[in-house]
Amino acid sequence: MEIGMLERAMGSLKDRYLFLAILLLAGIIAFPITTTNLWAVVCFAAFIIHDRFNNLAQGVKNSAISKLIVVYFFLIIVTALRESTLAHSLAIVVKRILIILPLFFYGLNITAEDERKILSAYVLSVTVACIISFFNTLADLHLINNFYEFSWQLSKHSVFPSNYLAVYTAFAIMVMFYFFFKKLLFNTFFSVVLFAILMIFITVLGSRTAFFSMALICCGYLLIQSLKKRRHIIYSFIMLAGLLLLVATVPYFKSRVMVLFTVGFEADARYYEYLAAKEIFAENFLLGVGYSGSDAAFVREYERIGFHDGVANSYNAHNQFVQGAILYGTIGFIIMLALYIAMLLNAIRQRKFLPIAFCVLFTLCSLTECLLERNKGIVFFGFVTGLLLVAETREKHKEV
Repeated sequence: MEIGMLERAMGSLKDRYLFLAILLLAGIIAFPITTTNLWAVVCFAAFIIHDRFNNLAQGVKNSAISKLIVVYFFLIIVTALRESTLAHSLAIVVKRILIILPLFFYGLNITAEDERKILSAYVLSVTVACIISFFNTLADLHLINNFYEFSWQLSKHSVFPSNYLAVYTAFAIMVMFYFFFKKLLFNTFFSVVLFAILMIFITVLGSRTAFFSMALICCGYLLIQSLKKRRHIIYSFIMLAGLLLLVATVPYFKSRVMVLFTVGFEADARYYEYLAAKEIFAENFLLGVGYSGSDAAFVREYERIGFHDGVANSYNAHNQFVQGAILYGTIGFIIMLALYIAMLLNAIRQRKFLPIAFCVLFTLCSLTECLLERNKGIVFFGFVTGLLLVAETREKHKEV
């Protein structure tokens, strides 16, 4: 009996070490790429030291998400081996290794209070990144003549690529929004200040997909809650009106929205990226073209259609599903799509706002960004999927 009690005590102590490792990862997740990656590797080591390979095997056996992550990562390895050199193949795999991070969360028991602390650290990390991005932009204020240019320069001075920081910010806003209706993550004044900073940043940045996805999810939540509490209908309309007012008051954001209604989708670079992707997929629909093959194929198609900006910047498809089809072919696309569906079904079964909100946000933003092909998108996927969809949370938050 004493041995059993000692083993349980040691297991509990190891769980606390893992919790602290995850908490710190949340606290630096919006830091520059190198810092986040280094600590993510430390988290990997902590998981391994904790002897989580047994849990990993159980996760792959019992969890559809874990199974599909393994299959998807195997697909990455196979596709990387198509490169001309082993060094290049290895670099591609290493760049995407954090996709398997959620596997190690299986069997990890954390309390609802632990989850709150981790999410609080995430919100603080993203807020700090937003503030630093603002100050980086202000440092070059001599380059800015008006508010429109400030938004443009903000996207150039972000701590990491602004399209990914916008996704991080949108999720942080949804976390704050959710806990406004529960127990606040921080005291009332600090919560309002953080929420305001995050909301101002994403609006001034002018990221359309992240902003409107966040607005859709939050307003949808309020409408669903109105079935039980009628006053939430008023809240939803107030929130929607406030968000539209924010868009209307930021010239850069307003112009990015209005151009879609006045000029049309042809005004967006993605229009030409999708034209190129259509031709590439038509020629390589079964097995795809691989990583280097994708870069070369896009440049070739951009040259053919006269999209000079795409040639100069070697743009990808800016759509995870389209990019996946081009990289991996039809079979790979089906595997990737199955992963997204499994995540959403898992979230729906939990009947909790944050897992559902994350899956909807990640899916919608994947329509305009290649989130699983860039480091910050992969880190975001690995961390939040592991925390909200794979780890087991005791004392779950009750949904209304």
